Amino acid sequence: MKTTDTIQNPWAGLSSYEDPAKSARRLKFCGRDEATYDVAQLIDDNFLVTLYGKSGIGKTSLLNAGVFPALRREQYTPLSLRLGIAEESHAYQDIITDAVEHAISEIGGTMSIVNVVEEQTDRTAVDFLWNYFARSEFTDAEGHTVFPVVVFDQFEELFNLTADVSLVGACFRTIDTILQMTPPEKVSDAFARLNARLPFNEKPAFRLILSLREDFLARLEDYSYNIPALRRNRVGLASMNGLQALE
Repeated sequence: MKTTDTIQNPWAGLSSYEDPAKSARRLKFCGRDEATYDVAQLIDDNFLVTLYGKSGIGKTSLLNAGVFPALRREQYTPLSLRLGIAEESHAYQDIITDAVEHAISEIGGTMSIVNVVEEQTDRTAVDFLWNYFARSEFTDAEGHTVFPVVVFDQFEELFNLTADVSLVGACFRTIDTILQMTPPEKVSDAFARLNARLPFNEKPAFRLILSLREDFLARLEDYSYNIPALRRNRVGLASMNGLQALE
């Protein structure tokens, strides 16, 4: 007896696994339970996390198919973007805010403004994103608070494809300001940044994730003196062992 049903291959093969919340394909993602748990827990406990590994090891798949679903169960709204392939005319601040607001819109949520500080209207200022997150609250369709997790996938592209080195430095200064949640005019040196207190919330309602090839870790060291978090909270994704592959 003939059937017209099509059996879908449950594996992604050499392609990256997609975010199941945004894909019609229903693929099986197996063998990475421990890594999924470790990365999700680290994200829950820290503002900035770096995920690294060899090219093709499965970083994007781990985030999309493993970590993102786990984060959604804990009131996070993960979103992935690539700064290195953006048009030069499109500032990275706009890329990030547009992606955050699109992700909130996708879940039927809303963004509201909290006037805890004066609005920064200069979108090129180093504290614009700090101001944006300090003044914003996000909720889902049911009105529950959700927290954006901004993932910079293939972060090494920022070093490879950005011709203007000053833009790379500006991006890291922005990340530093966001992490400290302290207005930059009040931060005079590295020691002040290390000792700065968070003025609004001891656990800010956002997370930043850098995902990059391990051979670019050395490039992060150029900026880690002033941003110690770049040296901490790192997860190296290794190849699957035999049991993981069997699963």
